[in-house]
Amino acid sequence: MPPSGGTGPLVSRQLLQQQRNSLSPLLVIGGTPAEREAVALEFHRVSPLRLGPLVTLDCASQEARLRDALHHWMNRAGRPQASNPMWSAERGTLFLESIGSLSPDAQQLLLLFTNRCSTLSSERDGGWTGRLAAGSDEDLWDLVAGGRFVGGLADGLDKIRVELESHRHGGAA
Repeated sequence: MPPSGGTGPLVSRQLLQQQRNSLSPLLVIGGTPAEREAVALEFHRVSPLRLGPLVTLDCASQEARLRDALHHWMNRAGRPQASNPMWSAERGTLFLESIGSLSPDAQQLLLLFTNRCSTLSSERDGGWTGRLAAGSDEDLWDLVAGGRFVGGLADGLDKIRVELESHRHGGAA
């Protein structure tokens, strides 16, 4: 399943096969934004929710939109609208590119959302049905160590981890 315009898959078939029935959060580190999105798409295509949409939101330029969407979702305020990425990505995948650029307040809000979703047993109880995927050019744990990212959120997102070749950690490729 090569990404469009790519030369081959960015993720091993074995990892995709292992995760095909999972909706665990996905964290993609390194590479370019397009490569990170292609990885999210590869996981989306093999997921149980593959018929739903893949919605991409750039946290660096669209943080306000994400914050708004999270507030509306958690407060169940207003009607579902296509412009709200939480509603749009329901029964699909929400890919948050440049997750490390989120402000501390937005990180806390996203952590509340992920905690709420993981403790609710069904969509009927107010849960969200979908996969949350995040992309970053920096390892979130490096950001946590530097005091720039919330550890609980890094832990919540780092369930399926894909490090692209161009990511360097500790001096190794």
